[in-house]
Amino acid sequence: MIFSANIVIDLIKKHWKEIGLVLLLIIVYFNGSAKYSSLYKMHEETINQYNIRIGEMEEAHKEQIEKKDEAIKQYIQRVEDLRIEYLAEKEVIEDSRDKKRRDYKKTLQEKPETLIKEIEEKFGFEYVE
Repeated sequence: MIFSANIVIDLIKKHWKEIGLVLLLIIVYFNGSAKYSSLYKMHEETINQYNIRIGEMEEAHKEQIEKKDEAIKQYIQRVEDLRIEYLAEKEVIEDSRDKKRRDYKKTLQEKPETLIKEIEEKFGFEYVE
């Protein structure tokens, strides 16, 4: 069986629709696989970008938590410092008040007129017995 060019041409003329359909299917297959490969690469890049963003967000969140913890520590330290300062000032005020009370009691026992005069000047009212 020898194939000649005429037989092949006659065969192509007779079955051109089937041959065209097969060629079209081959073209569609290769085109689809190329697009699928392109879409898959794009999908992989998107996943990588999301993972990078998630990592950056986690790092930023961790930094925010560290800053918040540091601020809380500073706040607690400041409150403790204020409490110590308050107690010291309170003690000074109590000592001063106790000293003034002792002085007023002494003045009341020794010179009540001086105390009466001081009260009248300080508060602006008159002493009546």
